[in-house]
Amino acid sequence: MHNHPWGEFVYSFQGVLEIVLEHQKYLVPPQYGVWLPPGVTHQGLSRHRTTHSSLYVNAPLCGAMPAEPRALLISPLMHSISNHLRRLPPRPQEDKYARILQVLLEHLVS
Repeated sequence: MHNHPWGEFVYSFQGVLEIVLEHQKYLVPPQYGVWLPPGVTHQGLSRHRTTHSSLYVNAPLCGAMPAEPRALLISPLMHSISNHLRRLPPRPQEDKYARILQVLLEHLVS
């Protein structure tokens, strides 16, 4: 179990992830993701083969996100953006990369 000062969005492209919180457990198939606000103690597990990613969100950008952990339905647009991002080297300092991340964050909240 661990926590961190940033938010985390966990998404499975293939397979089912298990996200364990102190008093909750989420099973995360590819059509869902899990939002974990900053400071939430959690553990991620996969009992079978998975392909997944975590998007870390700086605390100041988490204001519009849910204040509690939550399963979020993944739209086709969010799936496409996530799939595109995982094929790129991380470059958050580049404007183009930052704009793509902003669109993803906006769709996580809607």
